[in-house]
Amino acid sequence: MNTSQWLRELGAIRPMASAGNEVLVLGTWHEGFYPIEWTRYSDTWTRDLNGKRMHKEPIEQWRIFGFLTHETVSKEDCERILRSCKQGVEAR
Repeated sequence: MNTSQWLRELGAIRPMASAGNEVLVLGTWHEGFYPIEWTRYSDTWTRDLNGKRMHKEPIEQWRIFGFLTHETVSKEDCERILRSCKQGVEAR
């Protein structure tokens, strides 16, 4: 199962974003960020030695509370983050 499928199963939605990128978010907007943001885009600028565009694999990028992470986030990670957010709201 690809990333966008299991994110949608968890309730991810597409926020306003540029049309060329696939962006999904989980959680409630809070202080300028979503708890979890996933972006997948294609590098269309890289060219080979002959100047032709290279078709590379799509690039996935994760932001947790607005911070870019260099690690892949799993479905279990997302569920844990969402549970923590929910518990924090209930504690208020």
